[in-house]
Amino acid sequence: ALGAGASLHPACPVLAIGDGRDGLRVDTVRGSVEAELVIVAAGSGGRGLDGFLSEALHPIRTQFVAGRAGEERPGCTAQQGYLAWSQVRGHQVLEGCRWASPHLEIGEVDTSVVNPSIHAKLLEAWSAVLGEGTAPTHHWTALQTGTCDGLPLVGHLPGQPRLLSCTGWGGRPLALALEAARRLASGVLDLPGPDIPVRFLPQRMIA
Repeated sequence: ALGAGASLHPACPVLAIGDGRDGLRVDTVRGSVEAELVIVAAGSGGRGLDGFLSEALHPIRTQFVAGRAGEERPGCTAQQGYLAWSQVRGHQVLEGCRWASPHLEIGEVDTSVVNPSIHAKLLEAWSAVLGEGTAPTHHWTALQTGTCDGLPLVGHLPGQPRLLSCTGWGGRPLALALEAARRLASGVLDLPGPDIPVRFLPQRMIA
C-alpha cells in the first residue's frame, strides 16, 4: 500500500466523515484526509460516523473468564449470549452467559463493570466444561458489536456509494469477517470473485 502511494494513519481516531472535493473527507484528531471511498470496520465505534450506522449498530458488553485448565478442550462457539470457549496462548477462555442479564447487556458500554450474575454463571460453566479441579485466574469485560437483526453489515451503505461497511460481527469467528473483507475488496477493485450474500448487505435493513 505504501509503495502505491497510500498514507497510513495508525492510532488516529476518526471524528467525522463528510463530503470532500472528489470523494469523502475524513476528519481525524490529526487533521483531515481526502479519500475516494471509506470502509468502516470500527465496530460500535463507527456509530457516530454515519446516521445509518447509528441506527443499525449497537454495543454489547461481554464478560470473559480465563485461566489454565488441566486438560485442553477444543474450542466451541454458541452465540446469542450463551457460551463460547477457546484456547488463547495456553489459556482457556470462556465468554458469554449474557442471558443472566435482563437486557443481555445490549447497549452497555462501561467495561469497568462486572455483572455478578453473569460472572457466577461463567464460573458454573467453567466447572461444567473444564472440570471442577481448576478455576479461572482472571476476568474482564469488553465491547462487541451487534446489529438489529444479528447479522453483520457488509457493503455499500444505502444511498452512499463511497461509504462502505464491514462490521457488526459481534462474537462470530474472525474467519467470517476476513472472508467478507476479501469479497468487499474484490468488489471495490472490480476483481472477479463471489458476491457478498444478500443477507449481509446493509440495504436489507431498509428493504
